[in-house]
Amino acid sequence: MESILNRYKERGLSSCFVISRSGDIAVTHAAEGKKDQLVQMALVVFETISAVGEIKVDRIELVGESRGLIMQLGEERLVGSLFETDEDISVEERWTLLEDIKERPAAPVEEPKRELLDAGILERMKRIIVDYLGDFTERIFNNQIKSHGIKVEELSPNDVRRLIATLTKAASMIIGPTKSRHMRNKLLELLK
Repeated sequence: MESILNRYKERGLSSCFVISRSGDIAVTHAAEGKKDQLVQMALVVFETISAVGEIKVDRIELVGESRGLIMQLGEERLVGSLFETDEDISVEERWTLLEDIKERPAAPVEEPKRELLDAGILERMKRIIVDYLGDFTERIFNNQIKSHGIKVEELSPNDVRRLIATLTKAASMIIGPTKSRHMRNKLLELLK
């Protein structure tokens, strides 16, 4: 998928991405540094759309003075592009290119090799989280692992990123966005 996205880069989508509902992600080289933020954003988008239920959302467009983001949403994945508004390609042309990517078969986005993490990372995560959530830690942690079907014995970096994103969202409701972002940053350090 990344090689496909890089071909679209040549057509004007410099920072584009495909993110599955499960948190798997493929990006162009220009968006590589934003993977964690994109996965977290996708999780929030999927959760929000699930929460509103009856309203069908298939496109999201956020364009500011200097930057923009557009996304096509499907049932199991979203396809999007980050961009600078002073680029030569119009927003409508971007939508056309995204639609073209969206129509491609939804082949699973896989990590180049199945790198598995030591399950001990989960205990290290809990030790960080308990400093922020105290007695809520165990329940929230276990609920998130269960709700995302994460297999502790087959723990991948994408699984941990997804878990961090959902834990951050849950923590935000309890301790607020500033402290939860601080917690998220400490958790992401464990992946480095």
